[in-house]
Amino acid sequence: MTRLSKTPPPPSEEDAALVRDYVTYSVLLACANRDLRTLRTLDLKLSSLYIHSLDEVKKDITEHRRRIQLQLRRHGIRLYREERCAYGIEAHYLCRGFTCSLVAEWAEMKPIWIHLMMNHIMNQVSPGTQTDC
Repeated sequence: MTRLSKTPPPPSEEDAALVRDYVTYSVLLACANRDLRTLRTLDLKLSSLYIHSLDEVKKDITEHRRRIQLQLRRHGIRLYREERCAYGIEAHYLCRGFTCSLVAEWAEMKPIWIHLMMNHIMNQVSPGTQTDC
């Protein structure tokens, strides 16, 4: 007779990747919020267009972050602290009873954030739309 172990599996690379994705989208959301606040203070001819576009990007980022949050929950992961520090962002989390931490360094993450933000901005452009200049 074999017994099933009641001990949960230890944290995996997949779990750490989910936490890193969540932290990444938290930073993107903070950037979008900051940029929206800045845009609202500027006197630009097309400010309403820029604000609307960035609002749509923000909604997309928020939805993506929410999906990651649901995956974290399914994996038994709970983030309990995110700290910005000189070298990056530290995330502390519980993963199925194990205490874990992750460091996302600014230099390593900045190109990823820029790439993801560009993707979200490009997703706002409808395919097949033509503009006359």
